[in-house]
Amino acid sequence: FDEIPFRGQSREGVTISNLRQLFFSPAQIKEENIHKLTLDNAAQHDRQLEEAGGLDLMVLGLGADGHFCGNLPNTTRFHDQMVEVPIHGEMIALIANSEMGGDISAVPDSYVTMGPRSVMAAKNLLLIVSGAAKAHALK
Repeated sequence: FDEIPFRGQSREGVTISNLRQLFFSPAQIKEENIHKLTLDNAAQHDRQLEEAGGLDLMVLGLGADGHFCGNLPNTTRFHDQMVEVPIHGEMIALIANSEMGGDISAVPDSYVTMGPRSVMAAKNLLLIVSGAAKAHALK
């Protein structure tokens, strides 16, 4: 659904690394069933999903600012499919502190995310929201 690569490093990006640690490895998901999203394959992502019959279920969380996937406020538009989002300004420190252990030098120039149109193409969406800080965004 999104991926933030580490600048200048060949290791997997933030999202796939977290998914591997928290779900794929414990659930013993076979490597051939893991389809990584990268800056290099993002342009083909929507077409490949469509050719495969689409997503049956997409499980999403909601940020306190109302974001889902990498669709942070003022970064994507409702009609966007897969989109590359530039990282600049205040977003550099936000990503460094939340995803890169505070290492600003690891923050890339951009990341990729399924835009709202791509997300809405899933046959079923499950949005999980927890905490009072997210009540306004959910409303």
